Amino acid sequence: MTVTDRPRDDHGRLTGNAYSDADFLEAIADQDMPTTGDVARAVGCARTTAYGRLKRLEESGTVESRDVGSALVWTVVD
Repeated sequence: MTVTDRPRDDHGRLTGNAYSDADFLEAIADQDMPTTGDVARAVGCARTTAYGRLKRLEESGTVESRDVGSALVWTVVD
């Protein structure tokens, strides 16, 4: 499904959750030291969308982040 195929409201804004938590967890697990940008590209969303979802997953204890140089790197918590 492309962005243009996703459900939209009467104002043209995307509705619903276009990406599942599983999409983000899989993107992290499939890469070695994935940054927020890497995860966004793998999922197919904007970096800001990825960052927001990853922060929520971090708050729930599902993923962790750490600073590596100037990048934020994500890992799935076992």
